Amino acid sequence: WELAIVPANDSSTEYSLSSPRDTFLSDRSQMGLDDSVERLKADLLAMSRRAEMSELELQTLRKQVMKESKRGQDLAREITALKQDRDALKDECENLRASRIHTGDFKVKNKLQFEGNPLILLEEIREELNYEKDLNANLRLQLQKTQESNAELMLAVQDLEEILEKDNKGVSDLPNRSASGGSESTLEIEESILKCQSDDEEQKALEALVRQHSDAHEAYLREQKIMDLCSEIEMYRRDKDELEMQMEQLALDYEILKQ
Repeated sequence: WELAIVPANDSSTEYSLSSPRDTFLSDRSQMGLDDSVERLKADLLAMSRRAEMSELELQTLRKQVMKESKRGQDLAREITALKQDRDALKDECENLRASRIHTGDFKVKNKLQFEGNPLILLEEIREELNYEKDLNANLRLQLQKTQESNAELMLAVQDLEEILEKDNKGVSDLPNRSASGGSESTLEIEESILKCQSDDEEQKALEALVRQHSDAHEAYLREQKIMDLCSEIEMYRRDKDELEMQMEQLALDYEILKQ
């Protein structure tokens, strides 16, 4: 009997034959993971730059809000001063009207003879009218500047909202891209993304503060209030013009009586 000696399969030889393929697949998988991590890092870097730009824009917008708030305070003080002038003018008109109603022409002429030349009173009335005209012109100019500033501020807020919306959309897409990667690098990136989301929430809070200071309704009420005051001043100005005409007539009568 001849025994056929069949050599047993050498496990080390089989391992050595299959080892290059496994190594290739492992390297390829590692390369894909590295590419995904690099892409995520690039996206995170771009998003961080956009966040820095948004922060700079928020700081600029915050300064503009403070400036507009100060301008609103100045305008409120001007409104208060205008109310005081209006009340004084109203009292003066009421006194003159009462004097005209409750006294006759003869008594008025006698009173003017004792009190002095009515031309001095007319000159004072003209000066007050000129002052009111200048004040009204300055107030209208201030109102126009406020309207322009509010329009610019609203445009800046809209641009900032678009930038923040894009950043939030990019942040929400990044976790889907990194779902296949389980390495520590992707976990660090996700933590950075969460931090960026927290920064976005802080930016939204600042944005809400901006909208609060630039509330369009408050600006409208302020403008309406100024327009009402201007209308009242115009009415009192007409009354004063009428009184001025009456005083001129009285002055003419006074000159006639002196002759």
